[in-house]
Amino acid sequence: MTAYPRNYHAARWDEPVISDLGSPGERGVLVDEADPAIVDGAGDPLAAVPERMRRSLPPDLPELSQIQVLRHYLRLSQRRS
Repeated sequence: MTAYPRNYHAARWDEPVISDLGSPGERGVLVDEADPAIVDGAGDPLAAVPERMRRSLPPDLPELSQIQVLRHYLRLSQRRS
């Protein structure tokens, strides 16, 4: 097998921040509900967090698929500073 030189591809310098990527409803991983026996044994996880320290709204996280996240960080890893 002969190794041919690969075509050079310059890194993208205009990569957007990850929060600007994706679209509403996009998910990388869907987490299953916890087993009821585990939930019963663990109790309420928020009971140890004081009310004043709890979020009133969920965090505004980017909604991306797993492959979108992978490609984003791959492009960032190819940047040269």
